[in-house]
Amino acid sequence: MDLPELSVLPLRLAVDGVTRPFTQALERARGLRLSAPSHTVEGRALETATLSKLAALPPVSQQLVWLEWLLFFWGPGPHDGLHTFCYLGVDYADAVQGALVAAGFARRADIFARAIAMFAASSYPADFLAGKAAYDDAFSAKAKALGREFGDREGYTREVDAYVAGTRDLLMWVRAAVPLLPDEERLQCLSDQLRHATKHEPERVATWPRAYRLAYLVDRFDGELRHAERLDDFLTSSVDEAPGFAAALREVGLSSQADTLLAAVDLFREPHPGKDVGFKLFALLHALQKEADEGVFVAAISKFARDADILPR
Repeated sequence: MDLPELSVLPLRLAVDGVTRPFTQALERARGLRLSAPSHTVEGRALETATLSKLAALPPVSQQLVWLEWLLFFWGPGPHDGLHTFCYLGVDYADAVQGALVAAGFARRADIFARAIAMFAASSYPADFLAGKAAYDDAFSAKAKALGREFGDREGYTREVDAYVAGTRDLLMWVRAAVPLLPDEERLQCLSDQLRHATKHEPERVATWPRAYRLAYLVDRFDGELRHAERLDDFLTSSVDEAPGFAAALREVGLSSQADTLLAAVDLFREPHPGKDVGFKLFALLHALQKEADEGVFVAAISKFARDADILPR
């Protein structure tokens, strides 16, 4: 049995997944070029190789990568798109401008061109980033005003997704590329969807097919274990769910880890634990947390999800 809402990658995640190998590689190349002279050659080589792969794609697919490149540098605020992109050096601005025009985003293309021209005409941003100039409130205010005129992240993302959905060749390319994504990418998307699906209705888990239910439980166990500030906090919040976590761990081939978890629960529930019990409990939980940090649980979920054929397509 399948869950249609989980078996197909949402369009936004699919677009991000198929373009990220290019945007991440270009950002890494940029970082290498800027980090130290000794890394310049490596950065240039990575940039050349990535741009060569990008050039082999159909033009409409190349344009989507450049539309996503702007999103890649959006910044934390909803209207930070142009402001952050320009401050970070306007790499490939011409390609982004061309993609905005080709996608029919005429209004955004005009605002983008004005922002690029404003930054190109001033030495301020580069001088500021190099520590040669004080922060210019007036300049920053103008840049932020253009950012607000350009629109927020949600609106831009929605427009890009609508463009993909309405462009047959582009949509086919995105969907065809999803199964070629690394399992780790598709597993991350599945985990995100599982968490989102249970955010407001955790009781839904009980109605899911076995494979999805097990993947969710092991993923949640892994996440809570890794993000617990104190190991005893993990058991305090999860002790009642431990038997369910342990059963799921056994189902995905992690029986020894399930035994360790249940042994820790038994120690945690002792009415009058002594110092020795505390040390044993910490050792057991520390062993589990170390395995979580080493990716043991993620690897098990990945293999299980692949074998059960529940990775999004």
